[in-house]
Amino acid sequence: MLIALDENIREVQASFGTIGVARTFQGRPLDLSAIRDADIICVRSVTKVNEEFLKAAPKVKFIATATSGSEHLDKEALKAHNIPWAAARGSNATSVTEWVMAVLLLHACRNKQTLAGKSIGIIGVGEVGSRVAKYSEALGLKPVLCDPPRAERDKDFTSATYEEALSCDIVTLHTDLTTEGPHKTYHLIDAEKLSRIKEGAVLIQASRGAVIDSAPLKVRLMKVRDLDFYADVWEGEPCPDKDILCCAQIATPHIAGYSWDGKLRGTEMIYSAVCDFLGKEKTWRAPYEQGGKVEVDLSGLTGEKALYKAVSALYDPEADDTAMCETLDMGDTRRAERFDELRKKYPKRLEFSHGIIKNAGANEKNILKAWGFEVSYD
Repeated sequence: MLIALDENIREVQASFGTIGVARTFQGRPLDLSAIRDADIICVRSVTKVNEEFLKAAPKVKFIATATSGSEHLDKEALKAHNIPWAAARGSNATSVTEWVMAVLLLHACRNKQTLAGKSIGIIGVGEVGSRVAKYSEALGLKPVLCDPPRAERDKDFTSATYEEALSCDIVTLHTDLTTEGPHKTYHLIDAEKLSRIKEGAVLIQASRGAVIDSAPLKVRLMKVRDLDFYADVWEGEPCPDKDILCCAQIATPHIAGYSWDGKLRGTEMIYSAVCDFLGKEKTWRAPYEQGGKVEVDLSGLTGEKALYKAVSALYDPEADDTAMCETLDMGDTRRAERFDELRKKYPKRLEFSHGIIKNAGANEKNILKAWGFEVSYD
């Protein structure tokens, strides 16, 4: 049993090596010969699983993606070839949510603002959007939940209109990327919707790059200059538009979901799916405990400054922004290569649950505890 896996999937030998021969390959660019003899193939979002891919892997019986999204899988082609598939849905939801909180707190500290009482329009209320709403409420923000397709399939969910969500102080995007149907999200945020975002608002993009139409976004950022843009995903990846990148307050290379815990969770989920498909016993468990703990002393700090110190001890968005900005002087080919390198060689980043907070104020304790931190009451 040969299992071919993207080289950036964590713990592949420890996990998949228990059920077959685990062999890794580079996801982008992909050498199709690397998957030719595989019985099981596990990919990430950088690899398009389409007709060409499937013809190059005539023995494949099951496909899994170690990512929450699955738009890089051609579902019709998989169906035509009678190949079942699985995704690690929700594996990185906590990680992306923590990225959003980190950039929001950074924004507040830079601009000497208080976030409590501000409105936040959350467009896309799935695994990530739901967590963003929960974390936002703990922070004192007022979530406005917008997800029309969810409202159609879930009678217990009521969606705000796009106009209501876009009129908020903060707008954050958490939709899948779809190109067909009445609720397609390709260029969902077009010129008309961008015009509804008010002057001085914060726009956060951590969904998929093509959810925003880059052309009107570029005009808004470069000519109007009345929007604070924080982005992790980009239309045209791995070579984002330089002008948009330059205008972003924080620019990161599609790593919002790249926490160490989220990566392990993704491996665990697809390992479980492959074991179920093969009828194999699940003997491997992800070693979350090996992440260790990080102590953060908040003596003398309150409000957003205290919260950002706690958060940035686990994740510092400015470090990723610096690495992205260093690509600006590179040619397009090298810049695209560097974008993928930053993802491939991403350092170990722990989720908030690995943080131990000491000497925090009562309000800060409540917020950080709600976010998963371990809070000391000594």
